[in-house]
Amino acid sequence: MTRIRIALVAIGVAATLSLLGFVLRGVSERSIKGQMAKELKTVLKADVSALLIWLDDRKENASYFAGDPSITRTVTSLSASSLAGASAPELARSRDARVLESILDPVVLAFGYTDYFVLDPRGHIAASSDDSVIGDNPSAAAQVFFSRMVAGDTVVTPPLNVGTSPATAAAEIMMFVGAPVLSNGAVTGVLAFGIAPERGFSDILSVARSGMSGETFAFDSTGIMLSGSRFEDEMKRIGLLPDEAGVTAVLRIQTRDPQVDLRERAPGEPVSQRQYPLTRMATDAVNRNFDRSLPDSVTIGVDVDGYNDYRGVPVIGAWTMLPTYGFGVTTKVDAAEAFGQLAIMRTILWSVFGLFVVTALVLVGSSWWINRLQASVVEAQEVGQYVLEKKIGEGGMGRVYRARHALLRRPTAVKLLRPDMLNEVSLKRFEREVRHTSALSHPNTVAIYDYGRTPDGVFYYAMEYLPGVDIGELVLVDGAMHQGRIVHVLKQICGALAEAHANGLVHRDIKPSNLMLTERGGIFDFVKVLDFGLVRNVDPEATMNLTSEDVLVGTPLYMAPEAFHNPQEIDARADIYSLGAVMYFMLTGVHAFMADGIAAVVGKHASGRITPVSEARGEPVDSHLEALLVRCLERDANHRPTASELGDELNGLVNVLRWSGADARAWWEANTAKRDKDGVWQIDFAANAPTLSKEPVSTTFHVDFDQRGQSGEQ
Repeated sequence: MTRIRIALVAIGVAATLSLLGFVLRGVSERSIKGQMAKELKTVLKADVSALLIWLDDRKENASYFAGDPSITRTVTSLSASSLAGASAPELARSRDARVLESILDPVVLAFGYTDYFVLDPRGHIAASSDDSVIGDNPSAAAQVFFSRMVAGDTVVTPPLNVGTSPATAAAEIMMFVGAPVLSNGAVTGVLAFGIAPERGFSDILSVARSGMSGETFAFDSTGIMLSGSRFEDEMKRIGLLPDEAGVTAVLRIQTRDPQVDLRERAPGEPVSQRQYPLTRMATDAVNRNFDRSLPDSVTIGVDVDGYNDYRGVPVIGAWTMLPTYGFGVTTKVDAAEAFGQLAIMRTILWSVFGLFVVTALVLVGSSWWINRLQASVVEAQEVGQYVLEKKIGEGGMGRVYRARHALLRRPTAVKLLRPDMLNEVSLKRFEREVRHTSALSHPNTVAIYDYGRTPDGVFYYAMEYLPGVDIGELVLVDGAMHQGRIVHVLKQICGALAEAHANGLVHRDIKPSNLMLTERGGIFDFVKVLDFGLVRNVDPEATMNLTSEDVLVGTPLYMAPEAFHNPQEIDARADIYSLGAVMYFMLTGVHAFMADGIAAVVGKHASGRITPVSEARGEPVDSHLEALLVRCLERDANHRPTASELGDELNGLVNVLRWSGADARAWWEANTAKRDKDGVWQIDFAANAPTLSKEPVSTTFHVDFDQRGQSGEQ
């Protein structure tokens, strides 16, 4: 490029940047407001999600204890005595009351409740940790909620005034969670617990908030605040709240716009909210709906142009309604803080504009350097004898590329160790994966071709390239699999595992995404077991030098119960349990141990309670196949079959549950259009995500990666 051409390019760039400078001012303001709206929605969604989890946990907890047989018998007996006209002292001194006290007092203490209550079907209190309320009716504010409990609903109430007059102290504001107690299908009473709103409810809404002035709070259908405010001290100074100990904003502040900044009023000047309209937020939120037939958080309102809050302070905010619980949640931040960055942004833009002109000249003058960098990038595409073509996977330890051998031109998958993972432990694990996988020769185990280290220190190994679809993707698109196809697939997996187990190796991460269906030599539905990166040698001397980082690994949805408690002691039987969980997923299209959160998943594994497979599938499942599934999912590892035994029993089902080569070929040919020229699956799996995530809650404690469609982590 000549000097004249360089000069012309520099002038053109400078002219373009001059125009952009004038446009960027308006664009930046719109961008900042858009970003603010996203941040507000993000904070709101985070707070609402945490709150809904907490509320659902309270309901599940109440339902659990209400369904306990000993509690059911005791509550039913107490309710019968109450209905028969027993006096409050008689109920309080009864043997049933003492039995209930011995059961529920520890529950109240363990879960942070304030007390417990038992109501008979008329709504009278038949038992309580507070004997003074026995024989009474719930407070007027609580009556509507307790009537729903008596009618058979499990309910968490919003904060309520349980006093006899307008609440003046925190002790008069309570929440309740209650569930019906059923005997022979009929409601014989209600078990309820008291909750202090400041413990959990208000705390959750105060965790995620924006900046120094952001806050999140709940409000009812009239705009009255149901949770605490970060500005309660300020509200006492400006007269919105009585300056008394224990007084909070809960049930005392209505979100009305005073139309002036109350912080600028004289101290002690009286303030009356009733004469003012609801804030922009409260008006929009309340007008949206409190229809309990609609799902929670169905819509989110947002205002980044600014409106006054209950203090008269200009703010920006977002809000949503929770019809199920009868209240809404909003998050907001003072406009002065939110828009403070705009002035800074304008200054920065003009400063940066000047730098742009200089930078343009520098960029043009350094074009030759860019050409050199581009040449370096091309050189970097070669690893050993392999030419990298396209990244097809990424995980905890590095990246996987589709590649070809420089001479053989054979399609290959090359796995590179991430530079930031280069330490003694990761290198040992990387080398161990190669050694262990290379030692396996079964045709259904992914084959390793080569292993090495580039001159600049990048570790890699090459393995066979497997275009196809993994079990997770297949079920996501097609739903529950044909029973004969399941037998066909499982037989091959058992063969690969049998060889690994015979060599003293435990895979430790058998799950749908590690089981690839492909085509090999004209054979369709050929299975490859992937990701031996988590493999463990049961010989303790083989792994004694690895750190504890290698101890607890796997995917919770598919890990055997013993893997959570004694990870160092697991053996081949843990792989069989995981395969049983995969079998359930293939048969039903849903995960056997699906739950909200890892702790709940672990609990389901420990309990062993799952929906019967025929019920989950919606049609009968072959009894022999179902029996095999049950044996694989035995909590006692001694009762599970070996991989070889399982493969033999599956062989016995081949003539009963048929899936021929012609069936497999027909399926693959029918789906040819869904794959590209390289055989890579071209399905928008994200479009199916609302109905079935591939592996929800599949956080892998120590994760690694695989080839395209073979990711060992989610």
